[in-house]
Amino acid sequence: MNYMNSVLYDAVTNDNHNELAAMQALNLEDQRTPTNSTVLHLACQYGSINCVHHILNHHGAALLLKTNSRGETALHLAAKQGQLNVVQALVDRATALAQQHNNVPNHPASMMVQNLMRTADEDLETALHGAVRYNRIDVVRFLVERDRSYLHPQNKYKETPLYLASIRYYPQIIATILDNCDWPNISGIAGGKTDLYAMCGGPEGRTALHAAVLDYRNPGGHECVQLLLDWNIGLLKEVDDYGWTVFHYAAHNDLYTIIELIVGFLIADEDKYVAYHKDKMYGRTPLHIAAYTGNVGVMITFVHHFPDCWEITDGSGRNILHIAVEEDRKEVIDYILFRGFKASNNLLTKRDNSGNTPLHLITKLGIAVPRLMRIRVRDRIMGIRGIDPRPLGILMRWLRSKLMDRRRAEWEVDWEVLDSNNYTPLDVLHLEEEKHTLANQLLVRTSLIEANVRKHWWLWRTLREPNAESGKRIVKHTEITNNLEVEEHRKAMNTHMVVSALIATVAFSALFNVPGGFDGSKGSPVLLRKTRFAFFIIFDAIALMLSVASLLRYFVTSSNKDANQVKLIVQTTATSNFLAIVTMMIAFVGGTSAMLADNSILANVVGVLTLFFLIGAIPISVYIGRGGVRSRTLLPTSNSV
Repeated sequence: MNYMNSVLYDAVTNDNHNELAAMQALNLEDQRTPTNSTVLHLACQYGSINCVHHILNHHGAALLLKTNSRGETALHLAAKQGQLNVVQALVDRATALAQQHNNVPNHPASMMVQNLMRTADEDLETALHGAVRYNRIDVVRFLVERDRSYLHPQNKYKETPLYLASIRYYPQIIATILDNCDWPNISGIAGGKTDLYAMCGGPEGRTALHAAVLDYRNPGGHECVQLLLDWNIGLLKEVDDYGWTVFHYAAHNDLYTIIELIVGFLIADEDKYVAYHKDKMYGRTPLHIAAYTGNVGVMITFVHHFPDCWEITDGSGRNILHIAVEEDRKEVIDYILFRGFKASNNLLTKRDNSGNTPLHLITKLGIAVPRLMRIRVRDRIMGIRGIDPRPLGILMRWLRSKLMDRRRAEWEVDWEVLDSNNYTPLDVLHLEEEKHTLANQLLVRTSLIEANVRKHWWLWRTLREPNAESGKRIVKHTEITNNLEVEEHRKAMNTHMVVSALIATVAFSALFNVPGGFDGSKGSPVLLRKTRFAFFIIFDAIALMLSVASLLRYFVTSSNKDANQVKLIVQTTATSNFLAIVTMMIAFVGGTSAMLADNSILANVVGVLTLFFLIGAIPISVYIGRGGVRSRTLLPTSNSV
């Protein structure tokens, strides 16, 4: 194993050129470290400029092109460390040696400068690769200015210096390389490895432009993209090994501002095909990628500039709505539907290669999309499906005719569309095995039934054959889902029962422990003749009756197995509990006011605080009146199948 004299090592690393000059007895050209580095490597690594000059003057020709065990010359190490003065000294010495032998044909020293600057290490990297990697802008500028004609090739990992600068978002280095190298005039050709790729390529077929949009977190990518496209617009047509253009990467990383920038370069119509280019693996366009990742901003930008890309399908026949539903991208679904029925209708009923429309996927995957079901629910409420002779029904139909006709015409979703097996979306849910049914699927199923979505003839036939295997399965499935909903409501009911019992206990106790106490001689309350005390007694009694009524209703539900009835009882008793709390607070105000009759200020403060409580309780009462938030397992009863 090689090793270097320790005194020499200290002298070189500490830039002690006097001590180095005193070591004439040592043959410096033979001194190596365990990594096979020479004294020149060591001096360049530590930036010992005085030692560098001494070594170059006495041993330059012998050590300039020597490499260590990693194949690196001294120039590699100096460039990585950003030692510009050392790099200049090395190149100047190589230039001087070359000039001394210019007149000697085929002399090795005549090519000294090119050999030094173009020597590649074991990773096939030149000194410029190292300088770019560590953002040594001054060294990069010096190296490219001294060797303008050399197009630095890819390293072992297929990275060119320009690619290294782009993926690290070094716009200054990109500008320096582009401005100081002599580039041939080459345009990109989509679909193949071109000369343009050779100049700025990277791993997996990516170019420097791809690299500039790989990371959504770095704001420097915008400037890098601008520089690269100003240099050669042909980069827009380059695709990587997966068939991805720069549009695909920008769409994936939600870089809609960069897409706006790139679109500005697509002046000629024949160049715009890159925005519609499909990748090799899934046949997806950039718009499909944006839908897959949920990047609505990119979709808005893309559709604005390329409106006819809206209905393009991928390699599996899926459109953007198929993809958004499969990936549960609700923000994308909302955006697609927000564009209106005319833009979305064809997407909703388009079948993919498996025969599924987005509507079928919505039911299969349990993706609740209230916007698609809301109009059908309104139709049912307003009597569109039949003639309602009641005055309320007549009034609702009149209001619909005045206010809803236009919107209904715009949004009439075809929930009866069939898949390749002749099943509607609702049929698909009915035919699911109960052990595979998800809670969200059950919510969708309930919404569809409430929206009066009709069943297909196959399902009607099954229901008329209760002895058939499929009929038994549907009946069993309905019973299971009904029981699940009853269980869900009873869990909420247990909490409500505790609240009712507490209110009843407090209200009952207050009647026998009235404010002010009792008159010992008569046995009647001391404050009996005060009006405010009467308010206390009345409202306390109301709170007691409401809470006891709630408890009685809960006893009734313990034997009820109908999900709709259980739900109704839970809602009404929750309302009773809320009203009991409100009346109990009013009783509290009445009692405290009667006790504090001599201190009107304190009584008024209590009254104002209670008023604030009642005002704050209004939203809660509205929430309870609307039935609260629907449970995820809100299922239809057996008569709704």
